[in-house]
Amino acid sequence: MENPDFENLYNSAVEEMNAAKSIANFKAVEEKLRQLGDFKDSAELAEQCLERQRHMTYKTALFRVKVGGEEGLKTAAEEFESIIDYEDSAEQLQKCRDLLAAPIKTDFTFVTEIAALISNNDQEVINNLADAIKAPRKYFKKNSKRFRAHDMEIDDYVFTKNRAFDYARSMDEVLWVAMIDELNAGGYLFEAYGEYEPEEGGFLPEVYEDYALEDFISKLQKMKAYELISGSVPTQIDEDRDELYGLECLFGKIDLNLDEDDDDLWGVDFWCMQLNAVLGGKAIVGYVDSSLDIELYPLIIVTPEVLEKVSKIAKENGHKFLHLGEDIDE
Repeated sequence: MENPDFENLYNSAVEEMNAAKSIANFKAVEEKLRQLGDFKDSAELAEQCLERQRHMTYKTALFRVKVGGEEGLKTAAEEFESIIDYEDSAEQLQKCRDLLAAPIKTDFTFVTEIAALISNNDQEVINNLADAIKAPRKYFKKNSKRFRAHDMEIDDYVFTKNRAFDYARSMDEVLWVAMIDELNAGGYLFEAYGEYEPEEGGFLPEVYEDYALEDFISKLQKMKAYELISGSVPTQIDEDRDELYGLECLFGKIDLNLDEDDDDLWGVDFWCMQLNAVLGGKAIVGYVDSSLDIELYPLIIVTPEVLEKVSKIAKENGHKFLHLGEDIDE
C-alpha cells in the first residue's frame, strides 16, 4: 500500500523539479527526493537533479573564467573543485590556479616592441601605442568604436592599479588589441574574417565559406609588407577552374600532407598554408594570437626573422603567433 504522505511529497518534488531553474532549486529538490529513498523513481530523479547541479556549476565556473577577475577566478576554482570529476573540471581548476599564481604583469612595452618589428618602426603606430600604455583609459575612450567593434566595453576593464591582478589582466587584453588595431590602421595586417568599418560602428564578420579568394588576394595586396610575397602571388584568377581547392588554381597542386576529405581544405587558413609552401621560407603569412575571447583573426606578412623575434616576445608575455604551414608554431 502506497504511503499517501510519500505520494504527496513525490508529486510536489517532481513539480518543483520541472520548474527548477537554478542550482539552489535543483539542490532543494534533490534533498526532498533523497528523503523518499527508493519510493518510485525518487533515487533516479535525485541523481538527475545532482547532474543538473554539476552541469550548471560547470557552466557558471566557465563563465567566471571567461569574464576574468581575481575574485571570479577564485570562485571558479572552488566551483571546479566541487565537481572535480565532471567533464574537464580538473584541468579547468589547474588553469584557474595557474592564472592566480602567475606573476602580475606591470610592463606592457612588449606591444610596442612587437609592433615596431612588424611595422618596420612606423613611428605613428609606435607613438599611438606608447600613448595607450601611458593613459589606457583615455586611449580606450578615444578609440571606443574600435574596441566596441570587438565587443569590448570600457566598464569591463580595470584601469587603476589598486587592484593589481585585475589591472594586469585588463591591460594585457586592452593593449594587445590596441596593438592589433594600430597595425591594422597602419596597413600592416588585416582581419581575415571580417571588416572593421568605424563609420558603420563596428566589426562585420565574414562567413567563412563565403570568403572569396579574390578578396583574400586583394587584402594581401593592400598590405604594406605585400612586396615580401608579391612575386609569388599571381594576379589573375582562373574562375573556370573553381573545382580546385583554394590557390591550387593559381599554383597547381601543392602537397601539404593533408587528408583530401578534410573540411578545412578551403578558406583563409588553407590559402595561407599554400602561400607559405610556395614562399618556401622567404616570408611568412600568419596569424597574430587570436586566443583572446574577442573577434580577432588578424593576418600579417613578415620575414622568418621577424616572426621568430615577435614570437619570442609574445610567448614571454603570454601570447603567440601562428605560422600556418607544414610546421605550425603552437
